[in-house]
Amino acid sequence: MMGKTFFGLTAIVAAWTVLVCPSPFPASGGRFGVPAAWAEKELTFHDDEIMFHFSQEKNMAHFNMLIGMLADLEREHARIFAAKGAGEDAISPKAEEFLNDANLSASQGNYEEAYTSLKSAYDLIKNSLTQMGIKSER
Repeated sequence: MMGKTFFGLTAIVAAWTVLVCPSPFPASGGRFGVPAAWAEKELTFHDDEIMFHFSQEKNMAHFNMLIGMLADLEREHARIFAAKGAGEDAISPKAEEFLNDANLSASQGNYEEAYTSLKSAYDLIKNSLTQMGIKSER
């Protein structure tokens, strides 16, 4: 009896939280709090967010944020380059190489070298995106 009551109360609280409370994520696709991506007319990337992590202490937390952002940005770069049909993409493989080098350096605890590789990857991707007409947003 106690288990059923507890389960019922838990289900009611969960349903109330999902349906009544506002979403905890600013970019969520609805009340369920699931982040959703939506297509914009023009791709932009947030240079200030990336540069924030470059300016902070060189540690695993900021490294993980940066490597994730840069991997996403590199994927978008490759997609845009392919959509433009401008030939062979020489930037994406080189950026991936820098990201792999950064991962190796970070796994060995050498964050100075890891951040140098991340910065090289970011500069490559950013310059290529700028040449393709994609702007950074501050």
